[in-house]
Amino acid sequence: MLLVAASCAGVPATLPAHAQMTATFLDGPYTMSEAACAKLKALEAGGPKNAGTVPWHVLRTGIGHWEGSCGYRQITERKKGVEWRITAACHEGPQTTREVYTWVRRGDGFFDVTRKGDKKAVRYTRCDLGKGK
Repeated sequence: MLLVAASCAGVPATLPAHAQMTATFLDGPYTMSEAACAKLKALEAGGPKNAGTVPWHVLRTGIGHWEGSCGYRQITERKKGVEWRITAACHEGPQTTREVYTWVRRGDGFFDVTRKGDKKAVRYTRCDLGKGK
């Protein structure tokens, strides 16, 4: 699972201040479902921010959700324009963990993401927010 700090108006900026890397291959926020994308759209429109309304989401600057966030520490392009490995420092309350993810582009606006140790990839889809995004 991945999160990202908001670069879009209304989306909560949930990343730690020490986030250092930017995933330039990401062209907007990404979520794991249409329902999560709808929640981001509601936040952008000024909806309330709470545990039930802030979904797990990924941005160029990191991963975000209500309970915590991850900042990118290292991003390595493994196959030009197709596959990247991201090492992230994640925080949830007082707990800090190191997560490693592999992102594989499967089409325009789609990635399959596998967290190290997991056997099955999760599909992330671009969530187009706002006018012209």
